[in-house]
Amino acid sequence: MKKIVLVFLMMIGGLVLSGCKEDTKSVDWWYKNQDQAILKVKECNKSGDDTPNCKNAIQGKFLYDQEHAPIPKFSGMGDETDKYEKIYAENPDLAFSDYKSCKETKSISEKCDAALYAAVEYSDAKKHPELSAKFKEILK
Repeated sequence: MKKIVLVFLMMIGGLVLSGCKEDTKSVDWWYKNQDQAILKVKECNKSGDDTPNCKNAIQGKFLYDQEHAPIPKFSGMGDETDKYEKIYAENPDLAFSDYKSCKETKSISEKCDAALYAAVEYSDAKKHPELSAKFKEILK
């Protein structure tokens, strides 16, 4: 009789514990409810839980953070490219000769990047009909 009562109590205890479980929310739900996701992720990190809600909240927060991340700016990078783009905008022939030189020597530099950008820009016949044939030739 004791065994039957013990088994019965264990079954009731199991049902009670399984009834306390929270509803599993989708990654999309956590993505759309960032305030809740932040709290859930903190709670999961603190407790070490690995429940479906913890996994979904972490994934939803990660996706949101990735989609809304700022574009990184690297100090000092791009300054040279900007400088050359301005020079090439005023002097297409210099862009032509610099790009040709970079192509021949297979150089990789910000100057060469800017020259390539200018060459592509100048090869557009609608924008630069007088230069497009010349620049299309070196872009081959």
